[in-house]
Amino acid sequence: MSPQTLLVTVGSTLFVSLTETILSPSILSILPGLGIRKIVVQYGAADLLALTQIEDLEVDAHGRGQFVWRDYNGLGEVAVQVLKYTDDFTGLVASADAIISHAGVYIPCSLSRHSSASSSSNPAGSGSILTSLRSGPKPLLVVPNTSLMDNHQAELAAELEKQGYLTVSTVE
Repeated sequence: MSPQTLLVTVGSTLFVSLTETILSPSILSILPGLGIRKIVVQYGAADLLALTQIEDLEVDAHGRGQFVWRDYNGLGEVAVQVLKYTDDFTGLVASADAIISHAGVYIPCSLSRHSSASSSSNPAGSGSILTSLRSGPKPLLVVPNTSLMDNHQAELAAELEKQGYLTVSTVE
């Protein structure tokens, strides 16, 4: 059975190349053919450049928005939800059928500089990889953020791939 809901998470880091690639027309257009009907993109600290490229996307003061992507060829549509941060990362992971995660830095909600009453950081990187694996068997693609200086999360991802728990890829 193909996944219906895809979660893409970058945690609290800047990983513009991943979020912008995922929200590009070329990627959104192939998702319906893969059985994906909904995509949730948690985009972290970055400005969402897609705001200027997708006219139906409006983001509120808390960094949340949604729109429906309709393929140019009329081959399908995908409900797209974007959010800067979440207070319930475990719930977000549980609601997804497949996950694309960065391999960045783990920042607990209570320690994040982004924490506030209305928005807090989710466990990211190693934390989001482990949370995803604990949520049960589902496809997990990890994309290391090579712009970060510390590479231990990418090393963890490579070891977990070797053991068959996930797949590692690049944005390219």
